[in-house]
Amino acid sequence: MGLESFERKIAAVVESIFAKGSPRGIEPAELGRRLVREIERSSRVGVRSNIAPNMVTVALSPEDLQELRPLRNRVEGELRVLAEETVEAGDYELLGPIVLQLIEDPELKSGTFYIDCDFREEQGFADRWELVFADGSQLKLGLGTHVIGRLAGSAVFVDNPRVSRRHAEIVVEEGRVTVFDSGSTNGTFVNGVKISRPTELNPGDVVTVGTTDLTVRKG
Repeated sequence: MGLESFERKIAAVVESIFAKGSPRGIEPAELGRRLVREIERSSRVGVRSNIAPNMVTVALSPEDLQELRPLRNRVEGELRVLAEETVEAGDYELLGPIVLQLIEDPELKSGTFYIDCDFREEQGFADRWELVFADGSQLKLGLGTHVIGRLAGSAVFVDNPRVSRRHAEIVVEEGRVTVFDSGSTNGTFVNGVKISRPTELNPGDVVTVGTTDLTVRKG
């Protein structure tokens, strides 16, 4: 979605429901910018890459939260997507799924807010991956080897005539995931580049088999 898309969508939601008579009201664009900024500012240095916070709290005044209540879940969802895309764009790691919630702070005046970011580790989260097909459907990948192919019973079944029966394999190990071609007729590509050896994948990478794109995401 990205920040610009977020601003358009969230503005339509928020600006229509916050009080017109408040000193400023909540600025949707500033809400999004502050979220991105706080995630980046709160990130920590990790072994392989920086680690982003996965616990996000957005505090609003009682008046603003009350006015937002009818669409609270929708706004929380849009903010969560923006947080996830910020993590992906910055190539951050996470210790667990992103949890974002709006809360009330009685000490805040209408039109003001703050965002707190923290870390909470979830056991085994680093080993959860998924593939996303072009139609939006998702396939969870646990630890182990997953065959991609046209053969019935393949872990990742792709019904495409340009895909070999046993086309490629994705291997999920502790903390990493790799893909390699299994001698397919038309080859396997990662981000448009044909691979000839096992290739490590990162969130957001696109694996192409035949004419089918599979986007890699942390699950």
